[in-house]
Amino acid sequence: MNRRSFLTHSCALGTCAPTIGTSLLSLAAARDAAAQSAPDYKALVCILLAGGNDSYNMLVPTDSDQYNAYAAIRSDLALPGQDLLALNAVSSDGASFGVHPGMAALQQLIGDQDASLVANVGTLLEPFNAAAVDAGTARLPVGLFSHADQISQWQTAVPDGRTSVGWAGRIADLAQASNPANGIGMNVSLSGSNTFQSGRTTDTFSISPAGTGAIGINSYGDTDDFGEYRTRVLDQVLQVQQPHALRRAFS
Repeated sequence: MNRRSFLTHSCALGTCAPTIGTSLLSLAAARDAAAQSAPDYKALVCILLAGGNDSYNMLVPTDSDQYNAYAAIRSDLALPGQDLLALNAVSSDGASFGVHPGMAALQQLIGDQDASLVANVGTLLEPFNAAAVDAGTARLPVGLFSHADQISQWQTAVPDGRTSVGWAGRIADLAQASNPANGIGMNVSLSGSNTFQSGRTTDTFSISPAGTGAIGINSYGDTDDFGEYRTRVLDQVLQVQQPHALRRAFS
């Protein structure tokens, strides 16, 4: 999906309320704002694989000593050295690396200095070793070795407790006031509601990567008997002129 397609899908509904307390916003205003975006516009795109990434076979050392250590630890999971796609850059200590043979695009981006890899990053509260864990003196994240807890901590940046508010949501809470009212929420999701984008005063605007963009109401617009009935009922509800501002916003 390219940026134009993403913005089009984001604005596909005539009205939307991406933040709590926001009144209904028009499609025309949203698309006008998208069309006039400054050329230096930047967005943060986060892809959470939920543990589905074998990072040790994504970035692999290629200098002989480090590769031999990698191969010994990984055993039959180790990638053959000749299959790795070498990176031009080396680390500050002179080590060299390669990426998985299926990641030629990433190799090109790194070679063009348009991408970087940040390795050995975790959710720990402080450095510790096995002895500190055995002695009970190490400060550990909540639910260490719990898959669900670690996924949550990546989204919340709170390793010493549990919360339903994510760090992207907290950023939106702070920055929403300066965000132009263009009908596009600061946090747009292609995967429904999630912890990462949930704030205390802002909410996620969920869209679909295909079709009409904004996630619609189930069966609305369908041509079967149930779809026609649901469409008719919802249309009748939305056509009621509510005198109260809160009811109008809810509609």
